Amino acid sequence: MISHTTGSSLPFNFRTLSHYSRRNTLRSFLWAQWLRFPSSFRCRVYRFLLAFGRTSSNSPDLQRLPFGLVYAKHGGSSVIQEALALQYVADYTSIPVPEVLDLTQDKSLGPIMIISCVSGTPLSKKYSRLDELIPDESTRIADVLRDWLNQLQYLRSPYGRLLCGYLGGAFSSYRISTQNFIGPYRSQNDFHDEPCCLLTPAHDAKVRSLAAIIRQKRYDISFVHGNVSPENVLVNRDGVPIGLVGWECAAWMPSYWELTSGSWSVKGRSGECVWSHILVRCLPQYTDELKVDRELWRTYNPY
Repeated sequence: MISHTTGSSLPFNFRTLSHYSRRNTLRSFLWAQWLRFPSSFRCRVYRFLLAFGRTSSNSPDLQRLPFGLVYAKHGGSSVIQEALALQYVADYTSIPVPEVLDLTQDKSLGPIMIISCVSGTPLSKKYSRLDELIPDESTRIADVLRDWLNQLQYLRSPYGRLLCGYLGGAFSSYRISTQNFIGPYRSQNDFHDEPCCLLTPAHDAKVRSLAAIIRQKRYDISFVHGNVSPENVLVNRDGVPIGLVGWECAAWMPSYWELTSGSWSVKGRSGECVWSHILVRCLPQYTDELKVDRELWRTYNPY
């Protein structure tokens, strides 16, 4: 591993803000006019609105601003990285994601990201228990997610074999650590030598043998959402996915990571097997990797 960053945010470099480019295709003429105001003025207004905002049930860092039209998120440069990831996915895939409406720098709050609301209900709210899903419903969900995740699999990293965040540095992963940012890693071998990936004699011997075989593979380094959970998949009234949110764990990772990290998101919860089965139907080529990761879950604790 190259570096390890602790705390709630990454070191902020204002120059990274320049990677963000505002669109000329904003749907609202009034919003386009709003962006003509100086950044300092917009930040003052955002700070005022945040005082009356409502925390999102999906993410404690995300607040729905008054009137329910947009969401706001602020913090370190991880917010910039998430905004750029959203912009990148919107540009190169057809996955329905929140639109980044503004990204600016506040002296006290740090970077502030304003994003649009995405229609739909979190899958976890529509089905309080995933094991309530009937086969036809699971199939509809898997069919849509398969298309979305395969689109991400085709996005290749500009950083070679480096495992890293969108901008090439550290990133967030709830599968590895809920407290600290992790990485970047020079290669998949360096990553597999980390405690989160290491099998010991305490683990099942057959799984250790399987891991020794599959760790010889050279995986594509693809762009991953990193936390495909029922909370982050938005569905319509019929239970069909119509939006994917919660991109704070997006990163350049081995192509199997979407399956293992997404399965981890429901570990120990009702319907865990149902959700894993849905994700396996999306990425069936990585079932061995999931088997190895499940064995690691017995002893590894990211909390």
